[in-house]
Amino acid sequence: MDSGEKVLVLGIGGAGVRIAAAVRALPAAAELEVAAFDTDREALARADVLPEDARILGNEQWLNGRGTGGDVVKGQRAASQESERIKELLRGSRLAVIAGALGGGTGTGGAGVIARLARSLDVPAVFVLELPF
Repeated sequence: MDSGEKVLVLGIGGAGVRIAAAVRALPAAAELEVAAFDTDREALARADVLPEDARILGNEQWLNGRGTGGDVVKGQRAASQESERIKELLRGSRLAVIAGALGGGTGTGGAGVIARLARSLDVPAVFVLELPF
């Protein structure tokens, strides 16, 4: 695929990281660009099927790699802080599929930020977000 034809699958938050890793392990994933964004260093490290440059640790200096603790505002701030790196992933995509959960932390807070970034780049985005039990 050339750069105008890429489809990005971006996992956000803990659930999104697991989804991105599962997608990356599929045989058809060779056609996709798969990446993950989280504030939890350990969750990203467990997604070792993703290349290092496809894993974005959100706001490490402020959160020390420990996650948001379910705080939506921390998730928003972390995604905003990493907006340039997220834009780099989105840029040139013909479609972005964003996956995660609405449990109250990085996924919940980051989804709106990522939606605004995709819109600013005119990249169509589909969000697949689950609600926890």
